[in-house]
Amino acid sequence: MSTIFTLLFAGQFFITDGSSAMAPLELEVSSPPPIIHQSLEIQAKSALVMELSSGMVLYEKKSTEKRPIASLTKLMTALLVLESGDIWDTASVSLRASNTAGSQMHLLSGEKLLVADLLTGLLVPSANDAAIALAEHTGGTVEKFVEMMNRRALYLGLINTQYSNPHGLDQPGNYSTAFDVALLTKKLLESSFVRKVVQTKKITVDDVTGKFTHELKTTNELLFSPFPIYGVKTGTTDLAGQCFVGLTRVKGKEYIIVILGSTERFQDTKALVWALQNS
Repeated sequence: MSTIFTLLFAGQFFITDGSSAMAPLELEVSSPPPIIHQSLEIQAKSALVMELSSGMVLYEKKSTEKRPIASLTKLMTALLVLESGDIWDTASVSLRASNTAGSQMHLLSGEKLLVADLLTGLLVPSANDAAIALAEHTGGTVEKFVEMMNRRALYLGLINTQYSNPHGLDQPGNYSTAFDVALLTKKLLESSFVRKVVQTKKITVDDVTGKFTHELKTTNELLFSPFPIYGVKTGTTDLAGQCFVGLTRVKGKEYIIVILGSTERFQDTKALVWALQNS
């Protein structure tokens, strides 16, 4: 049986029961172009390669299988924040944000930072405290922000995605697919700010008073490698395994690579980049 993927462009949302007045663009990927052979062995439980501009899928492995996505959740957090206000506004850090478990940029309760700097903390070192601070700033409460995340996912056509928090720590009801993650990444990369931030290896950000400094270092090891990787986001939890979304440029074209549930996410990414380069 062939697999059909529905592509959604320009913010159009299509009802899957056929009630839409406009038919969605459908893309056959059961027999993808032979640019990456389906027999390529990678460790990931789910993966996908998508050409950025067209949305053409060149490789997929169980790419519509629902899986926990760890900190790839933060891609939706970033998109909502960017769409909801001015990144040069000032946001306050709550006690809840400063006490968030997992990876942090080590925010202090009461500290005030530019939204842009919190977004940098969100995307470079994958800071969970930044995710909570941004969620509270944008949604009023974390719970309301999660509702916004799920509404935005529905509008984008991410029909196999659901969020239960803004950072991706393991929690029931927080999942997506490689295909949905690729569509979300495609939308997020329309932002020049995001494109710049996700290529950042190291950076220092200060609070608005200049009293507190936060040293940030990327979790994306491929930015330090000779491979042509230009972002985007890592994620790891016990349930999700190693996850990664990469942006690469090969032969004048840009490609999104999604890796979910791997034990060797960077090696998997390198294998897919190599396959693109040698196609």
